[in-house]
Amino acid sequence: MNQKTKIILDADVIIHFSKGGWLSNLPKIFPNYEYCVLETVYKEIHFVFY
Repeated sequence: MNQKTKIILDADVIIHFSKGGWLSNLPKIFPNYEYCVLETVYKEIHFVFY
């Protein structure tokens, strides 16, 4: 079984990486990880960007 370690992304991490233009680089920084965003974090991010 080849399970990836999951990383739960916090709203602050997503916001800071996004504003800095580095969000797309997360897979390069943390290769071979699966990223998770909790529903509450998604709602907070949605509020910030829209």
